[in-house]
Amino acid sequence: MVGEYSSRIKAWDDVILKLRSRLSKWKVKTLSIGGRLTLLKSVLGASPIYNMSIFKVPTGVLKVMESIRNRFFNGADQSEKKVTWVAWNKVLASKKHGGLGVSVFLPLNRALLSQWVGVFVPQVGSYGDRWVCDLVSDGNFRVKEIRNYIDDLFLPHQAAQTRWIKYIPIKVNIFAWRARQDCLPTRVNLIRRGITMSPSLCPVWFSLREDVSTSSSV
Repeated sequence: MVGEYSSRIKAWDDVILKLRSRLSKWKVKTLSIGGRLTLLKSVLGASPIYNMSIFKVPTGVLKVMESIRNRFFNGADQSEKKVTWVAWNKVLASKKHGGLGVSVFLPLNRALLSQWVGVFVPQVGSYGDRWVCDLVSDGNFRVKEIRNYIDDLFLPHQAAQTRWIKYIPIKVNIFAWRARQDCLPTRVNLIRRGITMSPSLCPVWFSLREDVSTSSSV
């Protein structure tokens, strides 16, 4: 990005293009939702980290990158429309607050930059003046703690934390999480979103409306 103004959205075109290229159509169609979540939390979460550790990323660029990841998580190609069943900020929220704990680009960027300015205060001691982090009691700076602190400021909180059992497949954990959020494509939920379904009765029980309760029992 030498010679570019990092505050301009166009300066980040290459970063956005690289992110899109990692989310090629075959990955969307072949990976399960558990595989897509794993990819988001590992490779894709760290791909633009070098530039983000040096420059303050414009909010518009961060929104574009989050939109790309959101569509990928939902299994939608960039050129097609698909129903979004879970709000993206609920996916980004930490597991202790009822989300799935995907790293958020905005807090990550701001946390990486905070190692240079922003969260440090001067302290006078027997070894002379020095700068310490005022966020934690030990005075040490940790990107993860700063990121979690910023996450907590704007991501949603739920009373119950996400139940995650590591001994079962990730896609099963996500299904249980979506069921608890009432974000499954049941007939009742499809009708609520304006999709024609006639009738709304469960095709197994016939006498009951197909919602999360009847789907879970089946």
